[in-house]
Amino acid sequence: MYYNTTKETGNDLETYKCKASNQDETLLNHFKNNRGVKYSASELWINLFETETTPLTSCRRSLNTLKELGLIDKLDDKKTGIYGRPENLWVLKGEQLKLF
Repeated sequence: MYYNTTKETGNDLETYKCKASNQDETLLNHFKNNRGVKYSASELWINLFETETTPLTSCRRSLNTLKELGLIDKLDDKKTGIYGRPENLWVLKGEQLKLF
């Protein structure tokens, strides 16, 4: 989902919506293909988007969108991210129950 905070219109808005949707789909497919694996935003960004022009913040946006849609869970578990700060871990909805 694209959050149109800059009030874009026309072709630009459609382009941004499409890119956001593709990022959401890419992340969700990665979780589905790696069931039960916990990821931080940095790990996902490095694995999926680092070589593209996609910023880490877009990866974080996608994680929050997928969480709001009820497709993934944000865990209490954390690990150190690429900037040396703690990041929450995420997992496909219901998969954390299979980890214990």
